[in-house]
Amino acid sequence: MNILLTGGTGFIGKPLALTLLLQNHTLHILTRSIPKAEQRFADVRADYPEQLFFHSHLSSISNNTAIDAVINLAGESVSKRLWTTANKYTLWN
Repeated sequence: MNILLTGGTGFIGKPLALTLLLQNHTLHILTRSIPKAEQRFADVRADYPEQLFFHSHLSSISNNTAIDAVINLAGESVSKRLWTTANKYTLWN
């Protein structure tokens, strides 16, 4: 499957990406920073050169590429702050 993954460099995103790669899926990781994503995946990129792609915009994905699934993990980190009432409200909204 061709999977579009947002939030792929995060706490949950990278382990999920590795699991999907091991299952022979092709990943298109949408990221704000391609250099950061490439650095985060430097240890596995050589093993999956035809299965792992980074994009900073949806428009960089070829029109000939059929995306079979989208996994959206992008958003506010749940592990970098205390779980105060105000922070829980921000996460919820």
